[in-house]
Amino acid sequence: MFGWGVKPKKRKPTMNLEQRERIAQLRLLIIDEISTTDVQFLGMIDSELRTRKNEQDKIFGGVAFLLVGD
Repeated sequence: MFGWGVKPKKRKPTMNLEQRERIAQLRLLIIDEISTTDVQFLGMIDSELRTRKNEQDKIFGGVAFLLVGD
């Protein structure tokens, strides 16, 4: 959806219009199988959302998270 994967790649400096609109409208992010999610991946998501939503002072750019696992 956002081009984020489990193996971090070089961050693309720009996003296309569709990606920018998705980020702007993002209010809730659901992550299933949280027990298999690496803490570095969560850190990358936090950094990206803070930057992309221009909300550096808010955790995860102000996006609510629902973390689900076994």
